[in-house]
Amino acid sequence: MLPIASLLSILAFPFAASYASVAAVVGWVRRLRRVRSPLPVISVGNLSVGGSGKTPVAIHIARLLQPHHPCILLSRGYGRKGKESLVWWSGELPPPPERYGDEPSLIARKLYNGAIGIANRRATLLPIFAAARPHGVVVLDDGFQHQAVARDLDVVIVDDATANAPMPIPAGRLREWPGALRRADVILATSNHAAAWAKRHTSNASLLLRMNIRFDGIGHWQDQTPMEAAGSAAILVTGIANPQRVATMAEEHGVKIIEWLQFRDHYRYTGEDAERIANLMQQHPSALLLTTEKDAVKLEQFPELRQQLAVMKIRIEIEDEVKFAELIGRVASRATALPDSFR
Repeated sequence: MLPIASLLSILAFPFAASYASVAAVVGWVRRLRRVRSPLPVISVGNLSVGGSGKTPVAIHIARLLQPHHPCILLSRGYGRKGKESLVWWSGELPPPPERYGDEPSLIARKLYNGAIGIANRRATLLPIFAAARPHGVVVLDDGFQHQAVARDLDVVIVDDATANAPMPIPAGRLREWPGALRRADVILATSNHAAAWAKRHTSNASLLLRMNIRFDGIGHWQDQTPMEAAGSAAILVTGIANPQRVATMAEEHGVKIIEWLQFRDHYRYTGEDAERIANLMQQHPSALLLTTEKDAVKLEQFPELRQQLAVMKIRIEIEDEVKFAELIGRVASRATALPDSFR
């Protein structure tokens, strides 16, 4: 007898096939009409729903770009209030997550030479940035399916969750058929299993690199100073797509999780949530209030939590970092020559 999950997947396949086929046609039409930016564009995306490391990869690319070129992140700002288009420039106060979305708000805190653009139709913001930062490079956040903007480099992340549910939604986790990977220029695979799966569905022109997501320590959110957390008890608060990864990393590095409040991805915390967390802190006065950087940008609005926030930091390692950096540099070199005042 088939497991229930497998049976449901089979029953959902006609809907999945229809969804993916319509997505393929819509994507093809948009590629015919897509806007070409005068600035180089690097897209960071994935094939599946849920988190796979897009934000850390975008931050990593920003670190490579910023010493020489402004990094301009374009996003839809998932989870934000309102639908208006917004622009933020580095040097301004950090953009509020309720207006910009949690991920752009976090990435903005990593930008010292760049900008953030938020819009449902991201192509409409390209002229603004091309005029204001003619030597900039655009990073298209979650851009693999966003075919309205042409890109110079398509970076796609493939993780185990993608490889283990390789059918379109609702039968699986994919937004498109696996063959869509042939559009990718660079595939970052988070495991050998993910790399083997991606290799079966990509073209010989795509560059396949291994990527690891690493624990980078625990630090105070307010001043970013590192903490020695091994042996500590923690109240863990997460509102991300893959919270188990955070919990596992914390435990592997000696943190004992005594309470874990889990919320959905892009969750907008309320005063009642903050009160609940503060009550747990009173019950466990010696415990850390541990969360992710993506959650901290939203939790810091509550005075009763702000000073206590400790964040799990992560970083990515790309096994052939030199080759990846060369690709990013090659794309960036297409930008207007950098004036001396920006060197």
